[in-house]
Amino acid sequence: ATTFQAFSKICTHEGCLTDIRSNRFECPCHGSIFSNTGAVVQGPALRSLDKLNAAFDSAAGTVTVT
Repeated sequence: ATTFQAFSKICTHEGCLTDIRSNRFECPCHGSIFSNTGAVVQGPALRSLDKLNAAFDSAAGTVTVT
């Protein structure tokens, strides 16, 4: 892959750190679940995870997230 998407792991409901399980983000605090695209699958969160900037350096083979 030469393009990447990066998302904050912080739940948009109350700021808990999500876990990555089964290719999705799951909040252990209140049960919100986000897809691998950051979209809300199950609340109580009402908005998607924040998207972060990701850049791929093909020469170095690295991804930088800001």
